[in-house]
Amino acid sequence: MKIILCSVITFLCCLFASDAFSQEIEYGFENGLGDWLVTTERTATYKVSTEFAHSGSYAFKAGPSSCVANCYGANEQAVSLILDLQGAFVSEISFWALENSSFSSNFGQAGWIEINGNGEIVENSVFDPHTTNGKQVWVFYSVPINSAVDELKFYFRDLTNSGSLFIDDITL
Repeated sequence: MKIILCSVITFLCCLFASDAFSQEIEYGFENGLGDWLVTTERTATYKVSTEFAHSGSYAFKAGPSSCVANCYGANEQAVSLILDLQGAFVSEISFWALENSSFSSNFGQAGWIEINGNGEIVENSVFDPHTTNGKQVWVFYSVPINSAVDELKFYFRDLTNSGSLFIDDITL
């Protein structure tokens, strides 16, 4: 009888523990930056904005800057959005991004997502939600990870005076 009782208790403990770890965490910026850290380079700006939002009323906005042209290299105009996850296991990271630019072509700012775990880069990829026919469109991105993650970084680079990048509904 004790063996059965222990097995049932062990099963219930595992069941509750797995439910706790399988819950998604979403960052929608409705309550500001929360645990996110932000850094900037040169004249690039950022804010939690109501200008565009994928859901809710707020999204993170990177840009604009005072740079008119050649806003890269030595003139890099950038914003970094950083979240310390302290080695938490993450199966996937998804988010929505939008570019608001006065350019109608595929030109201008771009974003990078960098995921660090166990002292090395687990993922480093570009996301570039270009304006389509002069219209702003939210683009969905999903990055499978299945790894322990120490730090999640979004880099918004080559920011000019003609536009901004928005990110919203980041889900881990």
